[in-house]
Amino acid sequence: MRPREALRYDVPPGVFAGIVALLVALFFPLSHRTPAWPTELAHLTYDERAVLDAHRRDLARPAPAAEAEVMRAWAWWSRSAVAGDGARLADARQRFQDVLGEATGHAREPALALRARATERFLAALGDRRAPLTEIARRHGLGLDGPWYATRAARIAWFAMRWERNAARTADDGRVEPLTDTLLRVDPAYQRAFVSWGLDARCPALIGAHDGWSLTAAHTRACAAFRNELVPLARAADPRYPDDEASAAIDVMLALGLRRPAGGDDAPVHVVDDASNDGDAQAALVRARDRYAAMLERARTPRIERHFMAVVAELGRE
Repeated sequence: MRPREALRYDVPPGVFAGIVALLVALFFPLSHRTPAWPTELAHLTYDERAVLDAHRRDLARPAPAAEAEVMRAWAWWSRSAVAGDGARLADARQRFQDVLGEATGHAREPALALRARATERFLAALGDRRAPLTEIARRHGLGLDGPWYATRAARIAWFAMRWERNAARTADDGRVEPLTDTLLRVDPAYQRAFVSWGLDARCPALIGAHDGWSLTAAHTRACAAFRNELVPLARAADPRYPDDEASAAIDVMLALGLRRPAGGDDAPVHVVDDASNDGDAQAALVRARDRYAAMLERARTPRIERHFMAVVAELGRE
């Protein structure tokens, strides 16, 4: 017997293209409606050149004669911050405030000159892992090996905010001034760059977590609180910023961080905590669901539909 001839299926090119088009039409829309968690906040653009120009202007200002003493006080604060000794850190901050005020006569121009010079020292030492502020910057995702948003402009804005918050007098109960008050003391270009960094940063970088830290529920809450402060600032900087979507994403990330202590690939924040915190997680999911529902009433988009479906499914697990 002759071997059976292999069956052949010669499909004309036009028919084959039609079959592919049909399959795409059937399955592609479904892929856009698969539940999915939001894993990042919308990016806020900023003008890097404006940040660098503002920094150069401050560098050109005349510095007071006591510059070296101010830098020593700042270095002491930096070492105390890395050590994490609360009492020592409070003393170092007070010393820095006193020395800075005496050196500048509480005038703004010499204070800006000193901050710019300290910024240059910080930037120059980023390659030295022994430098205290290099370690702190690395914890915040702003080291030389940082992610894509760790630009020179972002580092300058972050350093300016750190300097200004430590230069500001604390309340009698130890509270630091509101973030908005600090932002108002820096150049508008810095403001936008700092808010952009905060929106892009993951939770461990946002709170400056040490290597090997297990994030607790308190860390997760602090991260959400910080992000919630930044969202209206982003909206004020750019009226087109999707603040409702960002706020919903923050609630989802908070809920998953509180509800899934063992972490997981779909959990934007991984925490380890003994308490379940499920009541707060449930409330955050309800807020997110309501936000997404309102957005879908205004305009239906595949991304928002997928986020809405994920939240509803998570709520349905109860």
